[in-house]
Amino acid sequence: MTTEYKDWQHIYLEPKPLVAIVETICLSMLGVLLGYWFMPDAPYFSGYGFSWLMVGPMLSGLRYGFRYALNSVLLLFLLATFANQQNIFWAQGSTTNLFFGLLFIAVVVGEFRDYWHRRLKRMNAVTNYLDQRMTEISHAFNMLKHSHDRLAQLMASSVTLRDSLLSIRRQIMLSHSQNEGLLGLGLLILRSMADFGSLQSASLYAYDPENQQVNPQCIASIGNPSELNINNPVVQKALRERKTVSLKLDLITQIEDELLLVIPLVDVYRNILGIITVDKMPFRAFREDNIKLLAVLSGYIGDLLGIKAQAKLDSCDENLLYFYIQTLRCMEDANNYNIPSTILGMEFRDSQYSSDFEKLVIKNHRDLDQLLLLTNQHDHLVALLVFPLTNMQGLEQYCLKFKELIRTELGTLSSDIRYYKKDLTNESNIEDEFKLIANALALDDDFLCAQSKRT
Repeated sequence: MTTEYKDWQHIYLEPKPLVAIVETICLSMLGVLLGYWFMPDAPYFSGYGFSWLMVGPMLSGLRYGFRYALNSVLLLFLLATFANQQNIFWAQGSTTNLFFGLLFIAVVVGEFRDYWHRRLKRMNAVTNYLDQRMTEISHAFNMLKHSHDRLAQLMASSVTLRDSLLSIRRQIMLSHSQNEGLLGLGLLILRSMADFGSLQSASLYAYDPENQQVNPQCIASIGNPSELNINNPVVQKALRERKTVSLKLDLITQIEDELLLVIPLVDVYRNILGIITVDKMPFRAFREDNIKLLAVLSGYIGDLLGIKAQAKLDSCDENLLYFYIQTLRCMEDANNYNIPSTILGMEFRDSQYSSDFEKLVIKNHRDLDQLLLLTNQHDHLVALLVFPLTNMQGLEQYCLKFKELIRTELGTLSSDIRYYKKDLTNESNIEDEFKLIANALALDDDFLCAQSKRT
């Protein structure tokens, strides 16, 4: 930041003491010499109404202060005393009144200059302090503005895990590509992963389950990715462990051409559909939480691709297929990433309001949550919901809200509903979980058979 203010010391520089002394002597003697030049018989202007000798002390006092004005008077006094002792004719007579007058002028003028000089110093100190504070504030403001703009960019580009999963699900499930699987959705998948994970250079490769190898010909790419080395240790480890593998931070600066990330697309059945290799991404994005986000998204994408393929081959209920895969995926995420998920079962025992209950459940169903509507052995409507990224506290809040909706919109009591609530922890087993659901809500054998058929 620049200001129009200029330090007065840069405009007026106080001379060195030697220069001030020489100039004071010259100004003092100038008055005597001029007086001697114009009035040789009375160079001190004795007997005249005004003595021009005061010009020297006055100019010295205005320029350098009281001390130099007093020195000028003393110099003139010593000169007059010396002339009087030498019996010089023009120095005869009393000059006491003249020198008292000069002394008075020196005191007034010198103190006037010193007073304003001290005041200017104080003003300069205050101005310098204010200028320094203004500079610090300007720097702090610029840093804060830059930080705010950076945070605004991060907030604009960052999304929650729920939003990411929901967006990818909509794009994949609503796509109408003529080519199936990765070949038709490769670019869409890669762009989705790049948007949510801040990937700058990445490639998508298909996996051949028969040969158990990755096809080195990339399906889609963004940025300027390098050619894939199938024997790369990071790639082999990702295929062997079927999970996202990242290069260690201490090796990034040592190996420039190494892959930063290898993200396998694995469904809940542990089938590898393809891999995503990442060559370049911002350093701020290469952190654990962002890698975790990419891993969760890859598993979710693998499930969606598997669902699209399996739904065309399997003659079973598609909703039941979605529900089973979603439940199994939530268990996998809880086991691998400690992501909370819950399941809710509701049996509506009042058959009079069954259709109203069904409409209310569908109306308040969140997009990411998986809903399955069944009829149990007592011919009661049963609604099963899987809540990804929701803990038991969030599930209780949903139940309270749903009870309030039943009371306000249907005017009936929520006591006619039997609830089944369960936290899908990493200790859960899919077979045991479905058995518990079937026993608690009196579901028929078709529910268990559909599950056992896929296990």
